[in-house]
Amino acid sequence: HVWRVRKDWATGDLTVDAANYYGYTSAGDVSAEQIAAVKTQYQYDWENWPAEWGAPYTDVDGVAGYSAAAGDIPGYPGADQTMWTIANDVPYVVNDAGVVVDTMSTAPNLYGADPIGIELQITLWGYAFGAGDPLGNMIFKKATMKYTGMPNSPAGAKMEDLYFTQWSDPDLGTYTDDYVGC
Repeated sequence: HVWRVRKDWATGDLTVDAANYYGYTSAGDVSAEQIAAVKTQYQYDWENWPAEWGAPYTDVDGVAGYSAAAGDIPGYPGADQTMWTIANDVPYVVNDAGVVVDTMSTAPNLYGADPIGIELQITLWGYAFGAGDPLGNMIFKKATMKYTGMPNSPAGAKMEDLYFTQWSDPDLGTYTDDYVGC
């Protein structure tokens, strides 16, 4: 899941958001039902912001832990819109109590690597300034990686060296020819 919040989700015009979400090239193609669905998703993400997993928020009530009802504000502090997601390579599927109920390892099938216990958190945020303001034309990104280990990792296990980069695989036309246009 990618959690999305914006300050004005309850009162703002979400037509463009709905057009982007549903893949329309024109905001005029969006229905009232689609706008309502986007608003419902914004409300859900606002009320269920995963701060306990590391998603950023502003603590307004002074009580530890995120609480939408108490006025805490989800998202990157001061941003007009924030998107946040989390992923890991641990192959265990757990229930709400943390009990392993299944396994699902995608790492060996995708890149041939065994899982080691890496967690990645991505935060994207932006500001609603006009197009003439540099901040109105930027999207900020923060990537946080943590070594969580595997359930059977030795106590005190750690990673001492790690390199990571952002990878992009653009395609123009067919994905098999790797032509990129400019």
